Amino acid sequence: MMARTMTAMALLAALGACGTVEPTDSIPNATVDTSVIDAMANETPAPMNVGDEMITAVEPVDPAQWVGRWTGVEGLYLDIQPDPARGNGAFMLEMQYTLDDTGTFPGDAVANGIRFTRPDGTFLLTATDGEATGLKYLLDKQDCLTVTTGEGYCRD
Repeated sequence: MMARTMTAMALLAALGACGTVEPTDSIPNATVDTSVIDAMANETPAPMNVGDEMITAVEPVDPAQWVGRWTGVEGLYLDIQPDPARGNGAFMLEMQYTLDDTGTFPGDAVANGIRFTRPDGTFLLTATDGEATGLKYLLDKQDCLTVTTGEGYCRD
């Protein structure tokens, strides 16, 4: 048994000494072809085939259409107002977002909603329907805003 162990160790030592690779910091003559990336940046989105239906890329939303009061479940609410002191695309979100937590938080319009931060994290407020809120009491609503599954606000 001892002889096998010694033989195996000698073999491993011999193999370890063979063929070391020297590290290099760069690859000679390496280039990056950015022509495809540049061409893609200048293109408009093409329609995508989804089953039998053709759709195009989603247009950016206009959160200015969301100004006003939105109703959640069990007395929760969201009131969105423009914030002219911070400029175009800035909003103040007054909300009762749990049974115990209320607050007013600054939000900024982004391509697909309003991004805001409150004590429990950073969120993206997006336009959805009642089903997407994950709340059975809002299930049949069509005009809703969702913070996260289980937190949404709708208009009648």
